[in-house]
Amino acid sequence: MKKANSPFLLFTPGPTNTSSETKKAMLIDRGSRDDEVNRINRRICAGLLRIAGNPRTHICVPIQGSGTYAIEATIGSLISDRDKILIMSNGRYGERIAKICKKLKKKFFIFKNNDYEQNSLIALKRLLNRDSSITHVFAVHCETTSGILNPLEAMATVASKKKCNFFVDAMSSFGGIPINLKKTKCGVLISSANKCIEGVPGVSFVIASKKLFKNHGHSRSLSLDLVDQWNFFQKTGQWRFTPPTHVLAALDSAIDQHFRKGGVRSKNFRYRNNIKILINGMRDMGFDSFVPDQYQSPIIATFFYPKDKKFNFSSFYDLLKGKKLLIYPGKLSRLDTFRISCIGQIDSKDVRNLLRQIKLILQKMGVTNCSSGK
Repeated sequence: MKKANSPFLLFTPGPTNTSSETKKAMLIDRGSRDDEVNRINRRICAGLLRIAGNPRTHICVPIQGSGTYAIEATIGSLISDRDKILIMSNGRYGERIAKICKKLKKKFFIFKNNDYEQNSLIALKRLLNRDSSITHVFAVHCETTSGILNPLEAMATVASKKKCNFFVDAMSSFGGIPINLKKTKCGVLISSANKCIEGVPGVSFVIASKKLFKNHGHSRSLSLDLVDQWNFFQKTGQWRFTPPTHVLAALDSAIDQHFRKGGVRSKNFRYRNNIKILINGMRDMGFDSFVPDQYQSPIIATFFYPKDKKFNFSSFYDLLKGKKLLIYPGKLSRLDTFRISCIGQIDSKDVRNLLRQIKLILQKMGVTNCSSGK
């Protein structure tokens, strides 16, 4: 794929490489209170709802900032102090949800699954049967810590049968993995512009059941009050505070390209092809992948460091960067790993080029054994 004006190829899970069309959309300066910005905002919300299956029961609320801002806004605005949240976690991003709950003084319990296994449906059922005070279940769809894909529809169904609201962090999956909120019993889905939508950083969004917005007064924050944000959109068509106009224009363009180029199905096919080529190529060199194949997402893969003493990740990273290729350090606290993502404006040729460069760099480092011994 042609990455205009991009000196680096980003094999990272967001920000990602963007198209020249997306970059071009940011070249126009717009007034934050102008009708054109309001129209862009309406198109964005309609497009995101369309990606989610056009559920008439849900609304879309964009908010300034990264995905973590949207998660904190959701917890602070849509969950009361009387409610209790069960967080199903198998990685750092599930743990981050717990940190937010603790900071906001919400009642919560975090169940930590192994980071190489999917969130356990058996454990989820057991926990909900044991504690009738749980009102909300929160989980991550694609846990970017490792690349593991959790069973979204099954978790949502279990929660729904127990009359619990199901909230999902779909940061690294929405737009790249099929999600239909007409079929999935999900009260809230949270994601951001700069991952599978292939926009740029600076805005995130919440797709939520309209019923949840009947509640008022939960938020102790002004800027992160999601209900107030939605009400202001409804009354004025405008953002409460200065919107990231250039970022919104890029997102508007990225959504348009998403549909013109085949939507989620097309993007998911490309991502899956990329990850298959990547993992097979890394294994051919002797690398061990962390996530079992049956749980592997098409978004990002984690690999163990080689046990060869000549391997040094900092040198490996810098040598790849010298070739204009950027990968991601590991985020598993107990193991030495690194991550490579396959989303954004990346295709099979880019992945094969990365593999060739990795092989040459390993030879330059004198690494002959890429096995981790795990």
